[in-house]
Amino acid sequence: MKKKRPNFLLIMADQMRADCLGKVNPAIKTPALDRLASEGMLCNRVYPTTPVCLPCRASVLTGQYPSTHGATHNHTSLPENYAPTLPGLLREAGYYTHMIGKSHFSYCWDPAGPEGHPFIHNYKYYNAWRGPWFGFEHADLSIGHSIEPHASGMHYGAWLAKQGVDIPKYFATMENWDAEQYLSYGPWDLPEKYHSSAWVAETAIDSITKSTERDQPFFLWMNFPDPHNPCRVPEPWASMY
Repeated sequence: MKKKRPNFLLIMADQMRADCLGKVNPAIKTPALDRLASEGMLCNRVYPTTPVCLPCRASVLTGQYPSTHGATHNHTSLPENYAPTLPGLLREAGYYTHMIGKSHFSYCWDPAGPEGHPFIHNYKYYNAWRGPWFGFEHADLSIGHSIEPHASGMHYGAWLAKQGVDIPKYFATMENWDAEQYLSYGPWDLPEKYHSSAWVAETAIDSITKSTERDQPFFLWMNFPDPHNPCRVPEPWASMY
């Protein structure tokens, strides 16, 4: 009998501190993550290649230091044809690969870039396109955080529009955005079911279901934009701590 290959679920929460896990800090309530830590592996001495967002993500994707892959800071971009990448190698080995949530492999303030404004708000494009993306076969992408103008773009923004969400009511625009909002935190009146965390989770659950129906091993990279600032969240989560 042929041995089944393992599935890989990589979860990244942007700027989540190491002590914000119930398994290591009883003041924090994270039952689902605690279960994953108990049934899987909990590593408490892991160090990133860099503390900066884009180059760190590019290093996870490629297995290379920023000095090698070349995306050394947030104003650089990893070439879309960069190879090899982890999902690219797994695809060659027969895995279904899916990138979900925040990507940030390219400079997000480049107006001509694939993760920059205004391109990311072309919902017609994102409703029709689902990859490939940096070695991933399938992509459901977002960029930005909570109320930021960028946060209502890419696949997440297209999904919000399909749900009939009044996007300008909950998200800033490039015209009314200012630097002080970037540091804001607290309650957000966006209904919880439309929050990016809910979208990432539901998209991943649907992807895993479809993967098992195909009897194909998967590599899913779930990227939650939170709790990166601006950290605006619906109740009761905003008042929990």
